Amino acid sequence: MITFTSVSLQWWIPFVAALVVATAYADDREKPAVAVGAEIPAPPMEESERSAMLKEYSEMVAALTEQIKSAPESIGLYSRRGDCYMFLGEFEKCEADYEKMIALDPQLFAPHWRLGIAYYYTGKFAKSAKQFEAYDGYNNRDRENGIWQYMAQAHVTGLKTARSTMLKYELFDREPFPQLYAMFEGNDATGGDGIIKAINQATEISDNDRQGRLFFAQLYVGIYRELTGDTQAALNLLREAAASKWGQTASGGPTYMWQVARIHFERLVALAVRGELKPLPDAIKGEAD
Repeated sequence: MITFTSVSLQWWIPFVAALVVATAYADDREKPAVAVGAEIPAPPMEESERSAMLKEYSEMVAALTEQIKSAPESIGLYSRRGDCYMFLGEFEKCEADYEKMIALDPQLFAPHWRLGIAYYYTGKFAKSAKQFEAYDGYNNRDRENGIWQYMAQAHVTGLKTARSTMLKYELFDREPFPQLYAMFEGNDATGGDGIIKAINQATEISDNDRQGRLFFAQLYVGIYRELTGDTQAALNLLREAAASKWGQTASGGPTYMWQVARIHFERLVALAVRGELKPLPDAIKGEAD
């Protein structure tokens, strides 16, 4: 059964209130909220911290909207507002702003990997996969892009079929992405556990490098476990990615991919509580988009 830990239970109540039967919390809010399959981990952030962050992004959206009225062809304003909408979980609005950028400058289509992520969260998986394929023509060294292309394609054709169309890479890039890519290709018998173990045991890297590698490993191994049906492992790993201090402070502030980790974890919680988490099949007949 899916249950909530007793730690900071109130953090989840506003988030899932519209997603679960109202009586789940009616009698005693300290009792576990029951659904199916696993235990929901404790929230990765303090409620006050998360609320303050979302309030800041809402205020930024309002300010950027006013600026756009005076500069309706400013690509930079749409880019920044689109990011804010992404971080607020308003994916349709994010998608619209990213598409507006391309309408203003079609040359932005190929490098716009953020639009591929927006399409993923609006459920436009075929368009998402094509966006990442276009980005591969712009930058064919980014295995992170190849992972997203596979993730999106898997929703259209299934896991096994998507592996046959994974992007090909010959050049080495940053750790731990070669190992993560091999996992998505189906070449990791540990399901990604070995990748995380190797990072924890590595002696030749700095603590900062270790935390960075762990963040990406927890994010992508977590998503891999979600797609293949290990809900508990997915929840636990994505919770760790969303709690990553490295992700929240790298490059001077919350990184885009840390926000994705947080959003993906919150989305996973909502789906789990609703009992809607199912592994993708090896093959899907017809179009899924």
